[in-house]
Amino acid sequence: MTRAWHIGPRRFARSIRDGKGGLLAAGRWHHAGRPIIYTADSLSLAALEILAHVRSVDNIDDLVAHSFDIGDGISQETIDAARLPRHWNDPMPIEATRSIGDRWLRVSRSAVLWVPSAHAATQRNALLNPLHRDFPRIRVSKPTAFRFDPRIRTRLA
Repeated sequence: MTRAWHIGPRRFARSIRDGKGGLLAAGRWHHAGRPIIYTADSLSLAALEILAHVRSVDNIDDLVAHSFDIGDGISQETIDAARLPRHWNDPMPIEATRSIGDRWLRVSRSAVLWVPSAHAATQRNALLNPLHRDFPRIRVSKPTAFRFDPRIRTRLA
């Protein structure tokens, strides 16, 4: 079993399994309009993902963390960074990575797509497809409060 992590606003905790955020906004690995859940292979990488995208220090309050337990029988694929185009990890996502994710969602060959982290070269993000037939077998924890160290808030202000 592998564990992946997601940190997000408490107000969205009840709908964590539906991938609704992907319907509303595009990400590095998909265009808006498709349900998807972005997770990380560690809680610290999930925290870094929040910090990389935060627009205001107020957006790091009232967060919760969820763990996703991905059993060995869950269908998974991996994208190796060596197979990605140059600049795939630039601050602004490129069309090529979004097309990879869109194609993965459309074909729906697996419930999980492991991709390299744009923020930490040796770590990975797990994209979860909530519409895949294996997805209901991924166990999601109850939300637990997540708080950044107050020194981080001070540095962001």
